[in-house]
Amino acid sequence: MGGEIRRHRKAVPLSQESLAERIGMHRNYIGLVERGEADVTAKTLFAIGEVLGVSPAVFFTPPSDGPAAFTRRRRRAAAPSSDADDS
Repeated sequence: MGGEIRRHRKAVPLSQESLAERIGMHRNYIGLVERGEADVTAKTLFAIGEVLGVSPAVFFTPPSDGPAAFTRRRRRAAAPSSDADDS
C-alpha cells in the first residue's frame, strides 16, 4: 500500500512534506507509511486520496504493469497421522 501511495504522490507531483502539510500530518509519518513501517487509518487514506485526486481504493490495487501484491499460497500437504494403532 505504501508503494502505491508513493507512486501516486510522485505522479502529482508532491513532496512528502507538502502531502503531510495538506493532510495535517508530519512529513516523517508519510515516509513511514510509504515504507510500510507505520499503520494508516481509513480516515488518513481518504485524506491522502483526496489530496492526490484518487480513490483510496487505488492504494490496494496492484499496478497494471506488475505482479499482484497479494498472491494465494498453496496449501501444504498434511503430515501423515501418527495415530496408528500399535497392536
